[in-house]
Parts: sequence; C-alpha cells; structure tokens
Amino acid sequence: MSVKEIVGEIRELKGKNKVKQCRANHKVPAIVYGLGKDDELVQVDYSDMVKLYHTDFGRNIIFDLVIGKEKQRVITNDIQYNVLNQMFIHMDFKRVDQKSKVVVEIPVKLTGVCPGVKMGGVLIQKMKRLKVECSIDNIAPALELDISDLQVNGFIKVNDVLDNFGVKVLSNPHDTIVRVASPRVQVESTDLEDEEAAEEAGTETAESNTES
Repeated sequence: MSVKEIVGEIRELKGKNKVKQCRANHKVPAIVYGLGKDDELVQVDYSDMVKLYHTDFGRNIIFDLVIGKEKQRVITNDIQYNVLNQMFIHMDFKRVDQKSKVVVEIPVKLTGVCPGVKMGGVLIQKMKRLKVECSIDNIAPALELDISDLQVNGFIKVNDVLDNFGVKVLSNPHDTIVRVASPRVQVESTDLEDEEAAEEAGTETAESNTES
C-alpha cells in the first residue's frame, strides 16, 4: 500500500494567541517527536488531515510528513478535539521506522452467523476496539472476530482471543468483548405485564359486581 504524504510547515507562531491564529487560518497545530530526535512544532492543513483519516485505517494510518525538503514517516499518537464541535485543535505525531512498535486501538469486526441470536438471544458487543501493540506493517483496519459458535448466554473475553490476531493485545484480558444475552428477561417482563393486566381486569370485575 502506498504511503500518503501530508505537507506541513514549521510553526513559528507560539503562545496561546498565536495558536488561535493558526487555527483561524485552517491549520492544525501539532508536535512531532520520537526516534531520539528533537521535538518539532509544526502545523498541517485541516482539510488534508480530514481526508487522510477518511480511510479504513482511520487515525491509525501511517503517513509521510513533508516539511521543506525533509520527509518523516509518522503516525498520529494523539488528537485533541473541541468539546463543542469535535473539530481538531491539536495533534501529536510520532516518528516511526520499520523497527518501530506502536500502540494503537483497532476496531473489532464481528463475523459469522451467531446461533445464539437465531435462538432468540440478544447480541451485545461491549468492546468496539482493542488496544494492541504491533509493528507498523501489522496495523490492520479491523480485527475480525468469528461469532459463529456463540450460543445464548455465551461470551468471548479478551483472554479468549489473545493469539487470534498476530499482534500483542494490551486490553484487559478479563473484559468481555461480546456476549449473547438470554431472551428470558424479555419473556419474564412480558409475563409480568400479562399478570398485572389480569389482576387489574379481575379487580374491575369484582368492583362491578359489588356495585350491581
């Protein structure tokens, strides 16, 4: 897969007001660090970053940051958002090379037909992403998890899939990724409503007989 390039600039403007000016010019302030080199304050075009992240890899995409004649391979390590409009307000770019190990959160994609759902169970995916450590070549757009053996009241924990993806899983091994809830709760709720309705009907009939 070809590596995309993003053109950035050294950020000469510093300080709170200067950073605001940077954003007003449709730029995102950022810092570049890693691989034993000095940190760099840079800025990148806002629309370029939106387009870059609009792929299956999302923010986990590896790209080349081009500043002047220098090209640095990086990954987005952190993004700060405006809490009101969810727009980018700052980014951290980490330099990487072929030997680098990175920690990323990758979406979990459920595959297969779940027999527990066919039996009336309710499929509940409790974890949408897993935190993993891997080389930059092993970053996947999604981790596929087969649920074709998942029965009613069954579940899959992180500990059950530690060896499934070819990467080191860092998420809590005791956390449940997906489970199939029993339909019993819904049935019991319906039965209770029927009993209450019957009791109300009986009360109304008794009151009617007393009045007559």
